[in-house]
Formats: sequence, C-alpha cells, structure tokens
Amino acid sequence: MSDVEIDKLSHVTVINLKQIDGDRGPYEQGIYDARMGAQFDYECSSCKLKSRKCSGHNGVVELTHPLISPIYFKYVLKWLKIICNKCYRIIFDINIKKLYGNFDEFMEDYSGKYTGVLKFLSNKLKSRSRIFCDHCNDIAAQVDEGITQASKFQISHYQPQYSYSSETELIVEELTQPPKDNAKKYTRGPNFGPDNLFLPDDQLRRLERLKDEELIKLGLDPIVHPKNYINYKLLIPPVNMRFINNAKF
Repeated sequence: MSDVEIDKLSHVTVINLKQIDGDRGPYEQGIYDARMGAQFDYECSSCKLKSRKCSGHNGVVELTHPLISPIYFKYVLKWLKIICNKCYRIIFDINIKKLYGNFDEFMEDYSGKYTGVLKFLSNKLKSRSRIFCDHCNDIAAQVDEGITQASKFQISHYQPQYSYSSETELIVEELTQPPKDNAKKYTRGPNFGPDNLFLPDDQLRRLERLKDEELIKLGLDPIVHPKNYINYKLLIPPVNMRFINNAKF
C-alpha cells in the first residue's frame, strides 16, 4: 500500500502518545483521537455515532525514515536485483527472444502472474555469472550480430549484487567488479562496514525511479509497483480494534 493510499484511508495524523484526558475525552491527535472511532460514552468525531454503531476509522503516523513491510521484504530484495542502477529499467530486455524465448507464452503457464514474473526474472538472473543490464550494454545489437553467449558479451557497466545480511538484518550492496578510478570497493568479511549497507532510504530512491511502463511491459499493473512496499507513513487501526490501558488514563 502506497503512502497516498494510506492518506486516503486515514482520518487523523497521530503525533501524541497520550490516550484519554479524564472526563475531557481522548487527546486530540493522540493514539485514541475521537476521529478514529467511539469509546465508552464519547461519540466518534468522524461519523458522529456511538461505539455500538461506529465501525471505526484509521489514523496515520508519519515516520522520519521509511519502513519496509516485513511481508514484502523478500520482494523488495528481488526487485533491487533486477533494476539497473544506471538507467533504472529492468535489466533484462524481454524482447530479445534469442535469449529469453517468448515471454508471453511463458507467462501463460502461471496462474499467479506477479510471482510468475518475478520467478522468470530471478531464474534468468541466477543463470548469469556476470550481472549486467541489457539496455546499458546494448545487448540487443550484439545478439543481432550473432553473439548469444553471455560470457562473450562486451560489458561496459556491471550491476551491484544485493543480499540479506543476517549479521545486521539489513540489505547489503556489493559491486560485481572493482570500481574505476581507485574508488573504494564494497567487500564483505573483515572489511564489511556501514558503506555496504543499502538502507530503506536508498532502496526507496532506487525503486521510485522505476517507471510504470517497465511494469506494464511485463504485464503487471502499476499498482504492484515495488516502491509501495516501503512507506514513510504507518496506518493505525481504529480505536475499537485496540485495547485501552486504563493505568495510563
């Protein structure tokens, strides 16, 4: 769910941790703000109904740093691996049938199109010993010249590799070849450090540059854009779905 969709569902922005101010009712913009539903004898400020009839309304908390949905973390990692860090397109040009076959026929075998697309692209990624972008390296032209083996392609720009670090519980970025101009090389092991980490802020900036047209080419609806898996806003459920701690009144 994108931040825009979260905004549409929310009735109040919560900035106050306090709950209820005695007989005065819930604190404004608190975690039990009256706009999120009715509690006890207080009516809901959004629908003007009492607790028995009010179904409740969502609130929202704005975060300082983006948060990855734990449900979709594995998908974020997969998308980072297949998005070019230079042109921000899918690194595979599925129009090159000599390399990838008929993509449309392949997808007909999958009932779940979204997972099928990711499986197809992930399998193609695993089959490569060198990770590169077809578009940036003009692979289509090289195939037209008769070159079809990945090991013989002329590559000028390589892609970083992304993996999950159990040590830091974060995503790590590593270059697949030494960078030019004696720049620092990202390595793991004894040299592993903060420079390797690809934080949610970095991930969101990368994913946001992927255009909707790239998803449409793969037969996907832009609503499943991977940038929607990382949010600056957190949806808060209605008050009638949460327990009130009376000790903190």
